Amino acid sequence: MAGDNRGKTVVEIFLFLNIYYAIIFCIAELLLYIYKGILLPYPDAGVTLGIEIFVIFLLAFFEGIRLFLGYKGNLAERILSLGLSLLLAIPVLFIDLFVLLWQTYVHQTMLR
Repeated sequence: MAGDNRGKTVVEIFLFLNIYYAIIFCIAELLLYIYKGILLPYPDAGVTLGIEIFVIFLLAFFEGIRLFLGYKGNLAERILSLGLSLLLAIPVLFIDLFVLLWQTYVHQTMLR
């Protein structure tokens, strides 16, 4: 019977570690936007930069709710919470794609 809780424990570990990853990722992106805002010319007098920083806060909001629902749904074994967590993974995926590929200035050395 020890194998029954193994999957639940692995999901709990991944969700717990993802909390720290999401915090570090959002802080690093905000610092990069400050750096790019100082050095690079953004179109529309900084409106684009403001929108891109807002997207990072939106990512932090959705990611926080997604991780909370996943963590609580996993501990309480509630399908609805886990399903909502998986559903919130869709906007998080598109925001991550925006940050990695579609923002105004993308560092191209890793994509070559």
